[in-house]
Amino acid sequence: MKEEWVPADTLGCLMREINGLMHETTDSMNDMAGHQQNNINSIFRKGDSVYYLAFSFLFFNKSGSQLTERGAVMSKVRSVKNVWSRMIDKNKELKNVSKIHIDLIERLEKAEPSVAELNLSREEAEGKLKEGIPYLEGEEDKIELSSAVIQFRELSSWTGLGDSRSNFKKMGKKAEDMEIHHLLKAWLTGESRTIDQFGDKFHLPLDVLFVLVRYSLLPTLHEYAKEFDQTKVFNEEAWMKDYCPVCGDQHGLAEYRGSERFRHFRCLSCAGDWVFWRIACPHCDNRDHNKLSTIFIKEEKGSFQIDVCDECNGYVKGINKLDPSSPIFLLLDDFATFHLDMLAREKGYFRVPVKTGNLSKM
Repeated sequence: MKEEWVPADTLGCLMREINGLMHETTDSMNDMAGHQQNNINSIFRKGDSVYYLAFSFLFFNKSGSQLTERGAVMSKVRSVKNVWSRMIDKNKELKNVSKIHIDLIERLEKAEPSVAELNLSREEAEGKLKEGIPYLEGEEDKIELSSAVIQFRELSSWTGLGDSRSNFKKMGKKAEDMEIHHLLKAWLTGESRTIDQFGDKFHLPLDVLFVLVRYSLLPTLHEYAKEFDQTKVFNEEAWMKDYCPVCGDQHGLAEYRGSERFRHFRCLSCAGDWVFWRIACPHCDNRDHNKLSTIFIKEEKGSFQIDVCDECNGYVKGINKLDPSSPIFLLLDDFATFHLDMLAREKGYFRVPVKTGNLSKM
């Protein structure tokens, strides 16, 4: 198992490169969003569309601040605002971006999903997991999507939509509830044709539509993830897969937790949480330590790492955490570590799509 330490100034250069891309068009936030949208397809594969908004709207300061919860007394939104305030004190350019990001979080926090129980027997749930089938796969007709439909309309006027915001606002007024319902269900079942047709009808860029659908479903799917946890049927040692045992989406990042720093994969679609081997590639199952490496990054506000595989050129980005992040802060952790994705790609490593799970096929 090889190790590599990346000097802080290397990360600083990467962040300045990101900032440079962001500043190429500075007339307005909409112009910037449009510019980055034109470039996004040449940078990311379709399945990586969750990074669209991170690339388009989020600047990074050199500290690479890790966002953590402040406690039950302070609301999540208030906590996020405080983090942004400290970052803006160091970099005034973050002010407009913080408004966009906080607007997203405030809209997500409005969601109060009413979830219908799947009512799977213990034997049914255990049987699916033994076959490598995620908890929600095949149960899409039972998933209550009414709250997600409302959330989708709410996000259709989000300030972070850039040039496409006007089209999304028009869609939010014209689209029938059943159309949005079919769209969200199509995402869950992996029916890309339905999603493409919805985008064409309302003239919506698919990269942005993918992100909006994912965000709209997150509060609802997280409720099912909590229901899954309550079943007590999940055996972490028996799963050890690259896709989420709850919804089937590919892992978004890894959290290294506890004194033994177990590697926990986190899902960005439902905030699912599962353990994976420390010395193994989740993409190709390579366990040859001579072909596995870790890139360590030590920064002022935290330490990070990128686990890479020379067999398939896949990678997993990771962050050290004391406790698992809640859904809101999980998204922020993902955004705040975007420079790790840039570093991995610069070194020739990529996210490798998994072959199983409906969401992972999108």
